[in-house]
Amino acid sequence: MIGPIVLALELAAFGAIPNAGDATPGWNAAMAAARAGPDRTVRLQAGQYYFFTPSDPIPRDVTVEGQGMLATTLMPRYALGKWDAFIRLWEVGSTLRRLTIWAGPDHHGTGIGLSLAAWEGAGMPQGYHVVEDVTITGPSDGLWNVSLLAIGDQKISAPIGIRLLSLRNVRVYGGASYAAALWGCVSCEWFGGGAWQGLGANGRVYVGGTNAQKNLVLCDCIEMVVSPGALR
Repeated sequence: MIGPIVLALELAAFGAIPNAGDATPGWNAAMAAARAGPDRTVRLQAGQYYFFTPSDPIPRDVTVEGQGMLATTLMPRYALGKWDAFIRLWEVGSTLRRLTIWAGPDHHGTGIGLSLAAWEGAGMPQGYHVVEDVTITGPSDGLWNVSLLAIGDQKISAPIGIRLLSLRNVRVYGGASYAAALWGCVSCEWFGGGAWQGLGANGRVYVGGTNAQKNLVLCDCIEMVVSPGALR
């Protein structure tokens, strides 16, 4: 007997329409529906999605998928502090693919475009996220503080760090502090894509931190700073 066919959730069905209005309420509703299941994939149409207030993180085991790096764009239209994160993968096993995260004109060296984080007290291994075919950048008048930040230094009980991240064809263009920082990562991999210097930014990639070990970075970058023992 063949079970019921469950289609992916469409963000537009929750009221988040590209190129029009605030996508945050629709995004939050879609994340809640995906968390509840049974379908855990949320698809975005081509176009620009504007977020006027902070949005919910992508939940555990949920996939968010756009129509391509040149087709689907996520953009905050509210002020973020220097270390405030825009798009967040803060649980376990989330996937983000085929879109661009854009700083927009409201940010001048503030905010984190994409944050992947592990926290003390969670108990379980933290990480196991996949980020694929994603660009993190900004216009000539916009700039992230850090375009991509994966951080596991605060997870100091076993299993330590943020673990087994898979970054595939991820492209970042500069940041005021770093283009990308893999901080406290364990057995994480970055294949393809790279980090380059955007206007008014640097292209520096940092790999290190207290827990960092066994990581592999095979991407194009103009400068990499590595702590002892952080790479394989």
